[in-house]
Amino acid sequence: MESIKIKKYKERWRSADLIDINDIKRLYGAMHLACCYFTPAEQQTLF
Repeated sequence: MESIKIKKYKERWRSADLIDINDIKRLYGAMHLACCYFTPAEQQTLF
């Protein structure tokens, strides 16, 4: 299940002509860290 925040990012990227690769790296980096260090229940509160 995708969080609202991630859906908003995807919508923004879809509508944008140019995607800022740094934004993507930042988002995926944050998701990766959350997956490594937080339980699924805790992740729900983060995203």
